[in-house]
Amino acid sequence: MAEPPQTLLPTGLRWLVVLSRVVWWLVLGFWALMLLATMALHWWIVPRVLDWQPQIEAMASKAWGVQLRIGQLASESNDWVPTFVLSDVVLHDAQQQEVLRLPKVRVSLSPASLLSLKLDHVELEGPSLTVRRDAQGHWQVAGMSLADDGQTDLIDWLLSQPHIQVRQGRLRWVDDMLGQPEVDFASVQLDWRNGLRSHTWQLDLQPPPAWGQPLRVQGDFTQSLFHQRPSDLSTWKGRLYAQLPKMDIAKLSPYLSPWLNMQSMAGEGWLRAWVDVHHGQWLNPVLDMGLQQVKLHFKTQSQAMVFHQLSGRLRIQPWLGGLGDELRMYAKQRQD
Repeated sequence: MAEPPQTLLPTGLRWLVVLSRVVWWLVLGFWALMLLATMALHWWIVPRVLDWQPQIEAMASKAWGVQLRIGQLASESNDWVPTFVLSDVVLHDAQQQEVLRLPKVRVSLSPASLLSLKLDHVELEGPSLTVRRDAQGHWQVAGMSLADDGQTDLIDWLLSQPHIQVRQGRLRWVDDMLGQPEVDFASVQLDWRNGLRSHTWQLDLQPPPAWGQPLRVQGDFTQSLFHQRPSDLSTWKGRLYAQLPKMDIAKLSPYLSPWLNMQSMAGEGWLRAWVDVHHGQWLNPVLDMGLQQVKLHFKTQSQAMVFHQLSGRLRIQPWLGGLGDELRMYAKQRQD
């Protein structure tokens, strides 16, 4: 008896069958990798992590470009995402000077983050950090110059971590360029999230009591997909925003006056400011204000202007392709 003829599927349907098989094997392979990563994380890495402290210090020092020392390392593996607690973490520069001490650091490592060679979550408790601008205008964070190419490895690593949090930190701001006294900020809280192309953060901190109420700084940026380093600001686009609910403007005068072409300023009230960033360039700075008992002394005027109340918006926009600046101010004001 003759066999019935085989029915050939249409070409498009055959490609669909092949594609479905490829997708099936890719999904199966992905979950197989996740299973292997989970097994390796819980049954190989977690039990041995305490014995690997010297290797962890060496690998972190090489990756960040600074020398790292861990006082104590412990593991807290209570679920599928184990947490490791690092106590008394100290960073030293090339001259063996201590630049940063972290009392406690918690890091979480999931199977997915293990496959991507990242940490799932980093939490810093009670860190103390110094940010300095030297007389030449160069920035230093924890004694490390941001202009030094050797320090970009640490910055790139931070910008590659999915989630970083800071709780109850302290920040010391030193401005040698303007010759101002040191300013200590307390209760520093930071929530920092990084994606494949995104970088967002929210920073809350308490200024000295004489300055006013807590202030907030937020950043929301995207980065081109094809970039060499996350720290390359020429590939960034987004907006930086700052909110000061109640501040003594005289305390901010040394920092804002040069930017606003003023000799001095005083008063109290709230301020909101934001600026766009496009490929590393600062564009369209805007300042909203609601102030009382205001005293403004512009460099172009011999006498200061005094107001009982001043509110409005100050916007600086490029004019004629950068040949000058156009200053626009919309305000409701009543002269005292």
